[in-house]
Amino acid sequence: MYKEPQKINAQDKPAELITRSARIKINKDESGVRLDQFLSKKFSAFSRSALQKMIEDGSILLNKKMTQKKTRLVCGDEITIDWPDEEPDLLPNATIKFAIIYEDNDILVIDKPANLVVHPGAGTEDGTLVNALLHHDFTSFNAMQGNELRPGIVHRLDKNTTGVMVVAKNELAKTRLIEEFKLGNTAKEYLALVNGISDYNSGTIETLIGRSPRNRKKMGVVNENGKQAITSYQVVAQKDKHSLLKIKIKTGRTHQIRVHLAHINLPVAGDTLYNKKKKNDIYFPRQMLHALTLKFHHPTSGELKTFHAEQPNDMIEAAHDIGLNIGNYDS
Repeated sequence: MYKEPQKINAQDKPAELITRSARIKINKDESGVRLDQFLSKKFSAFSRSALQKMIEDGSILLNKKMTQKKTRLVCGDEITIDWPDEEPDLLPNATIKFAIIYEDNDILVIDKPANLVVHPGAGTEDGTLVNALLHHDFTSFNAMQGNELRPGIVHRLDKNTTGVMVVAKNELAKTRLIEEFKLGNTAKEYLALVNGISDYNSGTIETLIGRSPRNRKKMGVVNENGKQAITSYQVVAQKDKHSLLKIKIKTGRTHQIRVHLAHINLPVAGDTLYNKKKKNDIYFPRQMLHALTLKFHHPTSGELKTFHAEQPNDMIEAAHDIGLNIGNYDS
């Protein structure tokens, strides 16, 4: 039977949720409590993990700044909350196609196509990879449904980023893979077509990345209230006004590669969010970023696995148009 996700009825919602936002002033009796524990007790309609995710992505701020879930509250602190939209039902969707690189009882490794959001969220209620996963293996992924509506998801690629991605098929595999990514025991390699010519053959970008205070859809390099992000790049080829870069990331921050490359004036070609150059001398159908290789330890056997996704045709064609041949590029 189809497992309905937990719903929050209007009469069960706190008043702040109905008004879409909340401001809470911490009094003396509430001082000393961890932020996530305080919120979990006050807003029991949400799981603690969901609230922790809101803290992480900047939907919950402390004194108008991003903070950590473990932060201890102090009398006079002000918490501001931007509540998410009500979560949609998850339904299988057979029309969404993806290529399978590898599959066993614990994991599914796919080649994610462009124009595909990984999981439902604000503004996207259906037509996601999660909906496609439910159609592919309803028994496994339906069993993992919860309030966050991300069954099997342990890491993400942006909507218009293509390439290799691993998904867990049971809770144990999900827990172990999340820990693997959290500890930095994975290796991720990307290819990026960028606007601009690099002055260096290689380099490393290390900054803090946080949510932009002016545009909540954007991340940016910040001086405080961000998370450490490390990106290394190597120039593979250059031609006129464009370069092909091989990218390795040691951290997995939201939009990390796109933010870091824009920061050094080598924005990803076709990136309409972080590319300040509004007009290009050539049309790019999307942001030209591809997850080429992913290495991680199998959650059950512990064996180190390496998976590779060939460059998509639209990226090969775009590179060809600017005189760069990447079709036979070997990582």
